[in-house]
Amino acid sequence: MPELPKEAHYGLPEVFGAPEGRLVANPGCYPTAAVLALAPVVKRVKVSSVAINALSGVSGAGAKPTAKTHFVSANENVSPYGVADGTPHHRHTPEIEAVLRRVGKVPEVTFVPHLLPISRGELETIVVDLEDSGDLPEAWDVLGWYAEDYQGWAFVEAREEVPQISHIVGTNRARLSAAVDRRAGKLLLFAAIDNLLKGASGAAVQNMNLALGYPEDTGIEHLK
Repeated sequence: MPELPKEAHYGLPEVFGAPEGRLVANPGCYPTAAVLALAPVVKRVKVSSVAINALSGVSGAGAKPTAKTHFVSANENVSPYGVADGTPHHRHTPEIEAVLRRVGKVPEVTFVPHLLPISRGELETIVVDLEDSGDLPEAWDVLGWYAEDYQGWAFVEAREEVPQISHIVGTNRARLSAAVDRRAGKLLLFAAIDNLLKGASGAAVQNMNLALGYPEDTGIEHLK
């Protein structure tokens, strides 16, 4: 049993290729969006800080009902969670850091999720500081990196328009965008996914297809 984790392939094929071996680790929804947005960046520039503001529909909080997911608590409300004793403590934070460090040099990540009063869908706004402000790219440079790294993959797209949750709900797509705040010297990245599809079951089917040698969109073509 202890050897199984060593055999696991991290199932984000757009970054790590088609799954190999007998065990595939399907990513969480928050890491899926964060890593897709950040991986092409940390491969190319030196990053000094990363702060992720993540918003998810109530289904992202799990199937088990809790006080925070009851209608009267979630409706007409937005609330941060995974914060204890004044410090963010969310289980996906170390996953995001560990996976990104397989791609490039990444510092500790600040990650704060928020619960939205919607059923499904997820949007992340990521603020990135670079070690050298002179390396700050243009937004179209980042879009070009996305196009280069994700060319040929069916379910990741980058556009100039900042994504919205309504753009991706009910699909297996990840939609990415970027902006640059030159006044503050920061790079802004945006990622939107359906947390129940590209962030969960859709990604699992995509990984299964690739592991078995089928086209990645077999059976989920309609979710493009």
